[in-house]
Amino acid sequence: MGFGRKYGYRAEEGELYRRRVRDVLALFTGLLRQQRARGSHFLLGDGLTALDLYAATFAALLEPLPAAECPMDDGMRAFYALRDPAQRVPGDELLLEHRDVIYRDFLELPVVLT
Repeated sequence: MGFGRKYGYRAEEGELYRRRVRDVLALFTGLLRQQRARGSHFLLGDGLTALDLYAATFAALLEPLPAAECPMDDGMRAFYALRDPAQRVPGDELLLEHRDVIYRDFLELPVVLT
């Protein structure tokens, strides 16, 4: 079974999926900008929430963690990177910075994929 079929991907809805990804990235990026402006490095409030953990793991689909922190086959690394520049949003590097901080400070590194 193909990866797309396994998760219910339908090519005719591809544009809807692309828009939704951009909307979610823009939402998280906007939250991080607002929080940084008020002096917090978390998505909500001044402490770690489940949303920070979810966003950090989601951001690994934008760009996987560096190889030293998440060793994986080069083909797998390419598969999990968001390669379409049209999917990226201005400021999404904030999501990668947030991911790195959350993994470094609250999750176990290196990530071991089994």
